[in-house]
Amino acid sequence: MPTKNPGHSAFEWEREDSHSPSWIIWAELEGADWDSTGSFGGPSEPETLLTRRHVVRDEEWGDVWSVMTVLAKRHGAENVRLVVWFDN
Repeated sequence: MPTKNPGHSAFEWEREDSHSPSWIIWAELEGADWDSTGSFGGPSEPETLLTRRHVVRDEEWGDVWSVMTVLAKRHGAENVRLVVWFDN
């Protein structure tokens, strides 16, 4: 009997509070322009112009990038993905 995808199972378990599942492959992350800018802020905050590198800092994401790099070397950049979803 095939097993469920662990990411799918976790999303199903959190379904009441979870929404907007998405994923990105390592090849896309590796090819991203990390110095491009975007506007960030909310209704009660002034807009700030930041680069992707400032928003997704290595101090917070470096370990994830390291693991994905190792997996991409072994399995190919098109075969490694980061799966995310958001909660309420």
